[in-house]
Amino acid sequence: MVGTANPPRVAKVSRWMARLCAFLVVTVPLANAAIVFGDPEQAIANNDLARFGITAIDGPDQYTVFAISTLFSLPLLWGLLQLRRLFVCYSRGEIFSRAAARYLSRFALALLLGAVATVLERTAMVAALTMHNPPGSRSLIVALGSPEIATAFVGVIFMIIAWVLGEAAAVAEDHRGFV
Repeated sequence: MVGTANPPRVAKVSRWMARLCAFLVVTVPLANAAIVFGDPEQAIANNDLARFGITAIDGPDQYTVFAISTLFSLPLLWGLLQLRRLFVCYSRGEIFSRAAARYLSRFALALLLGAVATVLERTAMVAALTMHNPPGSRSLIVALGSPEIATAFVGVIFMIIAWVLGEAAAVAEDHRGFV
């Protein structure tokens, strides 16, 4: 066992969080499919597409929206997998371990990539859905808003915390070597 801290509540909550992350990795793509194919109007609203003259998606456009949104949700899914691994470490008592620091660092990177992916997703979606419009009514947008900035900011915060955790893990490892 790496690390000595394993309060029962950390282990118990971490086990639940690991399960929740695994559940979300499966359900996020399924929910995406349910929204795009079951409620296209909600897909339009979720991606703020009406603002760009896109008021309906059907047929091939639904597959396009699904493919684009699935592709750009990969950082989120990867981040959830890293978070799951982090919680598994915590549930085993590996609080101050290099593995925990690595998984937290990867989760932070996933947040940063997710912020960029959100901007690119909207750009790709609007471009793909308006490319069949006549010249002059096609759109290409790049929209960066507060949610993307906040996500990137939180990603940087988690990255710094992961670096500190990595240093703490190295110190803990050194201390174990002396005993």
